[in-house]
Amino acid sequence: MSSTQLRPQRRVPGTHDLGSIIREGFAAYRSGFVPMFAIALLTVPLQLLTAVISGSTDSEGAEVAAQMLQLPAIFVSLVVSAALVRASADVTGGGAPGFGGALDAAFSRIGALITTFLLELGLLLASIVAAPLLAVYWLFNRSATIDGRRDWWLALIPGALAVYLLVRWLFASWAVMLDSRQNWAALDESARVVRSRWWRTLGIVLGLALVQLGPTVLAASTVTLLSPLAYAALFGTVAALLLPFAVASHTVLYADLKARSAPDVHPDPVAATGPDAQG
Repeated sequence: MSSTQLRPQRRVPGTHDLGSIIREGFAAYRSGFVPMFAIALLTVPLQLLTAVISGSTDSEGAEVAAQMLQLPAIFVSLVVSAALVRASADVTGGGAPGFGGALDAAFSRIGALITTFLLELGLLLASIVAAPLLAVYWLFNRSATIDGRRDWWLALIPGALAVYLLVRWLFASWAVMLDSRQNWAALDESARVVRSRWWRTLGIVLGLALVQLGPTVLAASTVTLLSPLAYAALFGTVAALLLPFAVASHTVLYADLKARSAPDVHPDPVAATGPDAQG
């Protein structure tokens, strides 16, 4: 039996399981509820305006106007999400999140947020077209891999490559806001922490989504009971209530992945010098 097998498994400092990520996400949201909820509420006015326009009598003009609101909605979502990342990092680090300070931090990085988002979006769209080409390339190049793996499902299942990249680059905004990265560097930092933990990351993200599913379904079920404006107000408020928890939980997950991917600065002397140290 090797010395590595004899050594007990040690938990990496700063790492979490799904339960502790949910608990710390809720704790962070509870600690900074007022400013974080206020930031999330900034997404609601555009939803109300869209509902008002959609309820107008001119259906064709309303559809055009609603489409024109998509770009402002994306911009607001980028700013709000980035501000919540900053606020979540402040509160999980023991600080006090502030409404104005978090928004200032988001606006100070708005250029990097927009260009990183556009780069990621463009690459995700390109991956949908590129998947069949990847399969052909792998047929003729048996040494080609993605992150050291040769998973044929990425090329054979429609949309699989896009899903893989979406999870891989999930924390690009966190890299922009917390690590001062942008564009390729932000995507690479997200890919670095997710590498070798893709399935675990996906599982935790789906688990966090399930926590939010109940309130979302209840709010969506009122669509036939309320007027479009009242429904938009209710659904937007519920979404604003859930968004800070989602961002805070993902912030804890990002810290967890960074801790797991960090090199061990205190290597075990037994493992380093034992007979099986080289494998």
